[in-house]
Formats: sequence, C-alpha cells, structure tokens
Amino acid sequence: MGKVASAISPYNPTKTDLLKTSKSWRYILRNPLALRLDENLIYYNDRLVLPQSESSELFTFLHKSHMGRAGMLREYRSFYFIPNFDKILISSYEACSKFRYTEKRELVHWVPSELPNERVYMDFGQIQNGHAQQHYL
Repeated sequence: MGKVASAISPYNPTKTDLLKTSKSWRYILRNPLALRLDENLIYYNDRLVLPQSESSELFTFLHKSHMGRAGMLREYRSFYFIPNFDKILISSYEACSKFRYTEKRELVHWVPSELPNERVYMDFGQIQNGHAQQHYL
C-alpha cells in the first residue's frame, strides 16, 4: 500500500508504473485519476482501498451481517475496494454451509383483530441535525 500511496500523491502518470507490476491493480489503472489520498487512506471513486491482507477480516465483517450474497456484494461495492475481492466473496459464499440446509420456517400471518385498537403499531425514528437529535414516534 505504501507504493500505491507514493504513486498517487501527488498524481504523476510516470509513477503509476509502480502499479503496473501488479496484476491486481490493473483495474484501478484503467482510471488512475479516480485514486485519491486522504489522511493516509487511499480511495478509489469514494471506495476505501484495502490491502489484500485485510480481505479475510472484511469477509468476516460482511458475512456476520447475514445479508446474503447480493447484500454482501452491495455493501462491499458501495464502500470498499480490494482487487479481485468479488471472486473471493462469491466463492466463500458458495462454500458457506452454516445456514444452507437449515429448515425455513413457514410464515405465520397475524390473526385479524376483532375490535378497534385491539392491536396498536408504532414506529420510532430519530433525526440528527448537527449536534441536536430529535426523536419521533
């Protein structure tokens, strides 16, 4: 990651030759102007670039959310970038058998209420404007 940071700060097309030696960075080199350095963190199109060594921790984080394949990919593609991580994520998802064969419970519908106000629903929300927080029911 240090080589990448030195190659993009400040941007110099000749410095991107450092990145050309790595197959995994070829995707980024299609649009090197999308790389930026912010407080020693590397971003590619507003996605945090992480080293390959962090892929297992990111996968564990995404997998614990139990969002499913599409949810994990959506979360990853929105905020993070690790070269070739899509392939790792998909292959690891296919291999996961923790919940693959669990029996799905049948959906149970509510019994219709017989009297008005027999069942009351309420939504809670919070809006944060700067330092002030407002709570709503």
